[in-house]
Amino acid sequence: MSIWVLPAEAARLYRFEVDGRIILKDHIPVEYTGMGYDVLNSSGMLLESVPPAPTPEELAEIKANESAAAARKTRMEQQQAEDLKLLRLYEKPADVERARQRKTEEINTYIALLRRRIDGLEEKLRSAQATAGRYTKDNLPVPEDIQGEVDEIVSAQNEFRRDIRDRQSEFGRITREYAEQYERLRILQVYPAGTLYEDVDFDRVDRAFQTR
Repeated sequence: MSIWVLPAEAARLYRFEVDGRIILKDHIPVEYTGMGYDVLNSSGMLLESVPPAPTPEELAEIKANESAAAARKTRMEQQQAEDLKLLRLYEKPADVERARQRKTEEINTYIALLRRRIDGLEEKLRSAQATAGRYTKDNLPVPEDIQGEVDEIVSAQNEFRRDIRDRQSEFGRITREYAEQYERLRILQVYPAGTLYEDVDFDRVDRAFQTR
């Protein structure tokens, strides 16, 4: 006597829950496509549970989460590159502070030099203006060489003043940059390169430095 054995696929059953009713099928009906179901063997043993297909809203949420994760990964890679560059320049926050002090001294020294040059031109300017004033007092035209000297001195002083303003602006900028680098170095003493600011526990960073 021969026994007919069903192929493995034919022995499978698909269990659906439709409107609170349990329905068994030996195939997946078109109208049930996208529904969740259980795959059973011929003995009724559960082989696999297949979740329902995501809804359009769930698909949109999945896509948004994937985009956010990709953007976060990109930001972490960019932050890591910046951190490694910073760590090649400085080992610890104190190194940043020393660099800031050196740069500050350089700028202050240069500003002091420019101010001395402005002051040094002041006596020449007064002398040239006095000479020009004698001509204007007598209602005579000021000679071109004398007027040219006055204009040249005033122009040089104005140029020095602009240079001072630029250096003072630079001073503010580099002060902010060094402050940012100092804070980042504090973080990198506790967290690995690439850590985003939103993942930093600043209380933990503060506690780490209080114990040093």
